[in-house]
Amino acid sequence: MGMTASALAGSFGTGRARNFANFLYTDSRTYELIALLLVYPLTAQEIAAGDLEIAKHEPFCQALSSGPGLTVKSCRALEGIDEFKDRALGASIGAATTINLRADILVVRRGAIAEVAYVFYPDGAQPPIGVIEIVRLLDARVATAVGGK
Repeated sequence: MGMTASALAGSFGTGRARNFANFLYTDSRTYELIALLLVYPLTAQEIAAGDLEIAKHEPFCQALSSGPGLTVKSCRALEGIDEFKDRALGASIGAATTINLRADILVVRRGAIAEVAYVFYPDGAQPPIGVIEIVRLLDARVATAVGGK
C-alpha cells in the first residue's frame, strides 16, 4: 500500500509527520492493521482549512478515493465520533482490491496537532478494536502531553 509516514501526512502541508506507529493483529479468522500518526505543528491556515472540512464527509471521501493504488467502492461518514465534538473527521471506506478490505480513518485535531488513525480489516467484519477506541486512547495521551490543550 505504500504506507509511510510521509505519504500519510502529505495532505497536511507544513506539518511534520511524527510518531508513526503501526500494529498488525492476525489469527486464523481475521486480521487488523492499525496505523497511527501525529502531524505537528499545524499552521493557523492548516487548522482553519481543516476545521472547514470537519463534519463534511463527502470532501474527505473524495480525497480518500484519489489515493494511489486504491480504488474506493464505498465511502461513508464514520459514525460515533461525537465524543470528539468539533475536532474530528472520519470515514469508513470499502476498497476494491484483491482482498476484501475496509478502512476506517479518523482524524482528530488537538490544538496544532493532528492525530490520524487508520484501521484496516476485512469488509463485513468487526475489527478486534475499532478506530474510535484507538483514537480515544491516543487523544488522552496527547492531551496529557500538551496539558489538555
